[in-house]
Amino acid sequence: MLNADGGIIDVSQQAEQDNAAVLCIGLGGTGINALRNLKAKIYNRVRPDDSVSGAKQYPHIKFLAVDTDRVLFNSVNYKSSAIEHLDPDQEFFDLSYGGPISEYFRYHASDFENDPSLKEWFRHTDIKALSAQAGAGGVRQLGRFLLIKKSAEFKGRLLRLAAEARIGLSDNAPTYVHIFSGVSGGTGGGIFLDVSYIVRDAFPEARTCGYFFLPDVNIVKGLPPTAEAFVRVNGYAAMQELDYCMNFERNGDSWHQQYRFGEIASRQKPIDLCYLITARDSAGNVLDDAYEYATNVVTDCEKAYAGDHSVGVHLYEGKEYVDDSGAKVKGRDWRLLPSPIPLIAQRECDVLERVPDS
Repeated sequence: MLNADGGIIDVSQQAEQDNAAVLCIGLGGTGINALRNLKAKIYNRVRPDDSVSGAKQYPHIKFLAVDTDRVLFNSVNYKSSAIEHLDPDQEFFDLSYGGPISEYFRYHASDFENDPSLKEWFRHTDIKALSAQAGAGGVRQLGRFLLIKKSAEFKGRLLRLAAEARIGLSDNAPTYVHIFSGVSGGTGGGIFLDVSYIVRDAFPEARTCGYFFLPDVNIVKGLPPTAEAFVRVNGYAAMQELDYCMNFERNGDSWHQQYRFGEIASRQKPIDLCYLITARDSAGNVLDDAYEYATNVVTDCEKAYAGDHSVGVHLYEGKEYVDDSGAKVKGRDWRLLPSPIPLIAQRECDVLERVPDS
């Protein structure tokens, strides 16, 4: 089996699938790039249900790309290899608005003031975008507005995918949901928290993991000064929000948001396991091919959940873990973990802290 993601992998070396339903969701451009990377690795390294006919089938693993730019999605999809390809009808949820968004705002301004899903946070007069057909223009408010506008359809799509993924599984089989997103753009940075809580609402018993790419992952690709500035601002704001929501147990607050399907009110943190992905190593040095390396690291980590959980990368949990030297290390709030996943920071307690390699 020869493909673009790792050459020839003998069937005997492929991991077995677990008895679980797995949903993998990519948000915005960076999240969808990670999703494509992950799909290729699963098709390459995880044993399919049908390994005889040649038509690989993974009915218990579902992929969903969510974006405000269908044109870019189709363009990248066209250039992707066969195993990276995402079905535009089955594996894409389009948040874009077909007409001039500025005109929509002008004609519906009075509606926004009375809309319980928008009135507390949406300030359309601050949004300068003329269109929402080719992305959210780096405006997080716009990305969030477009998701909430289609939130009922989005939740319905999630429920259908999960129902399909559970066909043929035992009744007690778990559900795992993995969310990939940048935090610096208008789409991913604007919707990753809402998506996390919609997932919690749709699947109360599911195990959820978030893999969020920090601003430097995009900045290392090279951006114009104005774009780099809003990437940094968006990333900082998104991390402040994430940190606050992950700390509801301490700060006593909760999530309250009205959607098109109803209200979500929750004191839970948005996700069970939270990973932050940076373009730097534990010494603070920018890695070679950092963008590609970051998406590879996070999809190698997630792949352990798509296959047998007894193999692959360990996902550290709890308030302490054993580091490479054998010492017990107490958890902090955001911790940059040493190998085997040196670029991934996990939510545990209080502060962003780099852990030096042992």
